[in-house]
Parts: sequence; C-alpha cells; structure tokens
Amino acid sequence: GSRLAYCARDEAFYGQIRIVNANGKGSRKLTHLKTGACFPEWSPGGKEIVITLIEGISTTLAIVDENGTVLRELGVGRAAHWSPDGKRLVFLRPMSHTQQGSSIWIMDADGSEAKEILEDGSRVVQAGWLPDGAGILFTSQRDGLAAAFTVDLDGKNVRKLGADPLMNWFHPVLSPDGKSLIVEAATQPDSNVKRVSVVQIDAHSRRATMLAIGNHFSVLWGQTPEPKARDAEKNPPLAR
Repeated sequence: GSRLAYCARDEAFYGQIRIVNANGKGSRKLTHLKTGACFPEWSPGGKEIVITLIEGISTTLAIVDENGTVLRELGVGRAAHWSPDGKRLVFLRPMSHTQQGSSIWIMDADGSEAKEILEDGSRVVQAGWLPDGAGILFTSQRDGLAAAFTVDLDGKNVRKLGADPLMNWFHPVLSPDGKSLIVEAATQPDSNVKRVSVVQIDAHSRRATMLAIGNHFSVLWGQTPEPKARDAEKNPPLAR
C-alpha cells in the first residue's frame, strides 16, 4: 500500500510502467521496453509486478521485479491478476476463431499449467479472482449491458452476481467478506450525460453508493476495526 504502479505514455506511442510513492513523491519510470507495457499489478508479496507487453495488436504477459528487470515472459495474454495467494494468474487471451470476445485463462505464476476457463464472445470481457481464490469474477456483455458474473475454476456454474439496468459495470472487485462489490460504472455510449464513476454496492441490500468520479481504480482492503477502535475514528475506511 505504500507505492502505486501505473501505465503512462511518454514520447513513444506505447506506454511504460511508472511507480510513485503513495504521497505523490518519488515518481520514476520502471520499464524501458521497445514494445511498451501496461496493466501492471503488484504481487501479494510486493516484490514482483505482472505486466502486459504491447506490440501492435499483439500482447504478451511478463513478470518484472522492483527495478523493471524482466524476470520471465509468460506467453500470449493481457490484463493479468494475481490470485490471493500469489501462486496463480488469471488473464485474457483472444479467441482464434472470432474477432470479438476473449477467453479467460489461469496459469501458475511461473507460466506453467495454463488452462482455459471460459470463452466469452461479448465485446467487453474483464476477469479477476474471487477473494478466496476458488473462482473467477468477471464482467461480460452477454446479456446486453456489462454485468458482473462468477464462474468456477473448471468453467462451470456461471452465475450473474449483479447488474444495473442503466449502467455498464466494469472491473468488479468483491470485498474479502463478500458483503461489498466495487465496480466502475459507466453510462451507455449514447447517453445524453456521460459519466464514469467508482461505485460500491451492498451485496445484501443492493444499495449503491458512488465513491468517486473516475475509472481504472485499485482497491486496498483493510481490516474492519474493533468497536472501540471504530468509535475513536471519525471515518474508518473499509477500502481505499
């Protein structure tokens, strides 16, 4: 939680990964790759970062260390996310038999044991892990607007977790206790008022609360304070 990794374009066409301290200081370029790089995510241990190497329309995955040194390339894929235990990655691959949609895959963090979980032919597909690592949380436009779904690691039991009749949901993240879903909610492209915001949905009441105007968020979940400690805080945050 002390540093941020993000993708930014410089003079070149492609982006590079940069790191900055959480206080806004110490910004530095992490990668200097000819192909460009984006979609960084820290490993749970904070020593490695999985990134997507971008060359034209082709994308491959790689692991870099804190100095930007490429430790290993992992093959074709994009937008990878670490499992909660740091042992596996979920990522997307294009489907060879269609120009639209993506396949959701998982593999071990060393690049072995790659396995396809699910094919989705909708225009927007994004995938992450459930908090316990026992399944995948993903977004799909299979029912029209982008909504949140879950699927088991064997590709079975696809279930809709939630949806909004007026907004597209992207980048879903479920809280460790399963009580809260955070999404990037975007109005439809043909809407008179266009807005993208970070929204928190209560899993029980379905009540939605807008947390901020913005997109491509990252969530750092903290422990809920004990009652006495909570009373001592004015605004104890569950997520930052």
